[in-house]
Amino acid sequence: MEGKERIGDEYLIEWMNYAANKGWLRLGLVRLGGITIAAGFAIISNGYAYLAKTAYDEKYGDLGPGSIWLTEMIKYIIDIDNISVIDLLRGDEEYKRHWVDQRRERKGILIFNRNIRGCCLSLLVQDVLPAVNKNTGLRKVKEFVKSAFFKQELRSGE
Repeated sequence: MEGKERIGDEYLIEWMNYAANKGWLRLGLVRLGGITIAAGFAIISNGYAYLAKTAYDEKYGDLGPGSIWLTEMIKYIIDIDNISVIDLLRGDEEYKRHWVDQRRERKGILIFNRNIRGCCLSLLVQDVLPAVNKNTGLRKVKEFVKSAFFKQELRSGE
């Protein structure tokens, strides 16, 4: 089982709520004998489908519940939503190689102005935040502050 997401406890829930409010969210469950053994969601927007997250009960891993979810979700978004472009998003998991023969490599670059604000931001992003993220206690404080700020931004932006 993989570790906890580093993007924050509420991020995926907030993202799903936003997408649901816009009509973009597609949820899928794989059930066996009345028990949910896999779940996942996709975001549909502007003719694109972004298959965002899949989870499954490891007790049923030999049945391939994640693959079943992916297969059925792809069929649904093609047949029902008429999607022609499917993005499996970031990550280089092995299962993605079974679905696509083409892979995009994404790279990012951070550019800071050469003024006091840019230098401070550079120090924060490149030195302070990585140190905070390595410290469990400080990371919890950062997540609390970030979630409080983010929720305030959502309320003021509605």
